Order: sequence, then C-alpha cells, then structure tokens
Amino acid sequence: VGVGLLESLVAGGLRLAALDAAVTGLEKRAYWNAVFRRYAVAGEAQRQFLVAEDGGRVAGFVIGEVRDWEFGSPPCGWVFAINVS
Repeated sequence: VGVGLLESLVAGGLRLAALDAAVTGLEKRAYWNAVFRRYAVAGEAQRQFLVAEDGGRVAGFVIGEVRDWEFGSPPCGWVFAINVS
C-alpha cells in the first residue's frame, strides 16, 4: 500500500469512527479502521461500502455484502451497518 493510499485509508476509517461515535456515544476507532480496510479497500466484488458526503464531510455510510452460502439460499444482499448523521 502506497503512502498516499495508506493516509487515505486511515483518514477514511477515522471519519467513519467519528460519525459512529457521534451517533452512538461510543469510540470504536480500531473496529471501524478494520472494517474500512476489509470492505472499502479489499476490492472484493461481493462486498460493498457506500459513503454519503455533504460539503466534503462524511454524512453517512452503508456496508454490506452478497452472500450465497447460508441456509442454501440463492445470492442475496446483507446490510450489516448503516449510519447517518
């Protein structure tokens, strides 16, 4: 990972952590940095990470993935995190 990309990753994870802390009142910076790296950067087609911006700041996000291995079900979308300020 290049320096510019690494800085972007860290900044992205920190913005998510700040939004989550503002909404929930709990600081979970390490957790959100790990989620950001796994879902926003890993580049897997099955994982989706969408961010809403307002005036250059993160206003919300949704994280999910396509799963087709549970309960013998056909591929379907699973949303596991959504947050809006």
